[in-house]
Amino acid sequence: MEKKIRTGVYGVALREGALLLTEIQTGPDAGRLHLPGGGIEFGEGFETALRREVLEEIAMTFSTMEPMGSYSATVNYQEIDPSCFMHMHFICLVYRLYGLEPIPESSIEGPWGWYPLERVEERKLSPIATQVVAELKLAKQKTAHHKLIRDKIPHLLAEEAVTCVTRVMERAEYRDRLDDKLQEELLELLSAKSDEERLEEAGDLLEVMDAYLSERNLSLASAMQAKRAKAKKRGGFAARLFLEATRAL
Repeated sequence: MEKKIRTGVYGVALREGALLLTEIQTGPDAGRLHLPGGGIEFGEGFETALRREVLEEIAMTFSTMEPMGSYSATVNYQEIDPSCFMHMHFICLVYRLYGLEPIPESSIEGPWGWYPLERVEERKLSPIATQVVAELKLAKQKTAHHKLIRDKIPHLLAEEAVTCVTRVMERAEYRDRLDDKLQEELLELLSAKSDEERLEEAGDLLEVMDAYLSERNLSLASAMQAKRAKAKKRGGFAARLFLEATRAL
């Protein structure tokens, strides 16, 4: 049995929840749906190869491309000659495509179309397209947050049957995220509409301040002492005084 490796570059184009797919005309996956793209010819770069394949298959060009990932699959394939049986290994570099534009008067190699991501049938997809579609569907189910959270949030989410992805930050990043969290909580306090909300947001702000000070080997109790010392020396704000101007005597 002959073994072959085929390396290709492919594009993912999405429009209103639909994925652009082409119909494979030849080879082990003939008749199945696949991503636009194909093999890299000798001397070609990834972008050059993808632009050529997209033009040949769907008569379009694109403005930009971003790496999405690399995928592989193995397929057994028998040609018309019964003695010619191959074990093929496909290695595919996949990119997100943006700014698709048709090229007038260009011919295409085969049929293509937009397929709703949630309704495309796995049995009609090539092995590589199956992997990409599964990843795209999973991505739609995820909500990115990228923020500092309270310690018990993962446990509370698990009780609601929600999984989450977390990591422990290095100290420098943790301090930066605490800075962000202080600003976030202050803005939420200022945006509160009721006394109940104000108390809740003030509590959140104090919690972050406590963590902020603790990270620097300080304490909220020490900050309160500093507050009282300054109030004793310079007063507080209860008198509602507003400084308009000053003039030297």
